[in-house]
Amino acid sequence: RTGGITMRIDLAVWPAASGSPVTDDVPGTTTVPVAYDCEVGQARWQPIAPTPPAGRAVTFVDGVRRMEARAWLTPDDGTTVPGLVGSWAAGAIRCDGRAAIVDTRVRRGLFSTAPGRPGLEADGLVFRACTSRSDTDDGLRNALQARMRELELEVAADLSGDDGLVVVDGPLRRRLPGRAVGYVK
Repeated sequence: RTGGITMRIDLAVWPAASGSPVTDDVPGTTTVPVAYDCEVGQARWQPIAPTPPAGRAVTFVDGVRRMEARAWLTPDDGTTVPGLVGSWAAGAIRCDGRAAIVDTRVRRGLFSTAPGRPGLEADGLVFRACTSRSDTDDGLRNALQARMRELELEVAADLSGDDGLVVVDGPLRRRLPGRAVGYVK
């Protein structure tokens, strides 16, 4: 029950990352050529040990997301809306002659467009109610991706006031205090 609305939540046993079990959205096989000699010839390639700048730390911030399960939410009126149960995390590693984990944060949510959308508790884990603009597979995945990016920026903002440089995975979409850059791989 949430906000006076009774909501039934059904979860799929099919792995969420494998696509929907009721559609034919299985990706086809692709072949992509790889250029091995874009910087040096393949025969001359070797690892290069970086020389860190003296007195400056570099902090790397990155995130990860995981689609835990597909869900179907059905309120009392019988209208079923798709949902996605997901987890996301962000963390930071500071490098100043040695590497050390300096921050980790984990969040969980049940994404849907359902009015009065509920959260979900399972095995001691709390998945809070999260809004998605669209109930399509892409829309639900994009909502999860957006939450991960927000968390990465939250971690970066908390660390970017420190001395040194903060490197954030992906483009920076807002100005951060201190020295921060976005890096797209």
